Amino acid sequence: MTNPARRRYHHRMKIERTETLCPNPWVQFKQKVYLDADGTEKGWAYVERVNRQRAVFMVPIDPRRKQLLLIRQYRLPLEGYVVEFPAGLIDPGESPETTAVRELKEETGFTGELLELSRPLALSAGITNETAYLARMRVDLDPARQVAQEVEAVEEIEVLIVPLQELRARLQEREKAGDVIDAKLFCLSQSLLLEG
Repeated sequence: MTNPARRRYHHRMKIERTETLCPNPWVQFKQKVYLDADGTEKGWAYVERVNRQRAVFMVPIDPRRKQLLLIRQYRLPLEGYVVEFPAGLIDPGESPETTAVRELKEETGFTGELLELSRPLALSAGITNETAYLARMRVDLDPARQVAQEVEAVEEIEVLIVPLQELRARLQEREKAGDVIDAKLFCLSQSLLLEG
């Protein structure tokens, strides 16, 4: 008899092949064909960025003012706005550290200092193999330090500066107004509640 605990932690699936179902210049719809634990062939469809390009998302905090720098961005798949951390794709030949500093300035107009960079983290492992780095950053949110955003024509980004103590209430306000809250940001708001 198979030990259920062992089966849970030690997979017995064997990947047979990867198929591209729908190519695209930016993302591809793919399928892993595998044998499950019972030896039955099955398929798991997912999305992959071309060349497995990674991203960085930034958690920019002004420790002196106890404020968090966020963005409110229109996201086409949701047909609405998402309140989220600033983020961006790592350009070829660019380091995650460089991307974090560059993207923060482009999306928000603020310059940040990188404090810590995570290892690649899974974002939504059931639907994509995309991973992203978390960049913890220090930023001075003095309005006089903000320069013009450098957003692309396809980006609609509003800068939000939120006092850390008001984060949960502000996110609830945005939800009531119809925005969607990014899961990573929601988790941060919940962890702040646990600390307080």
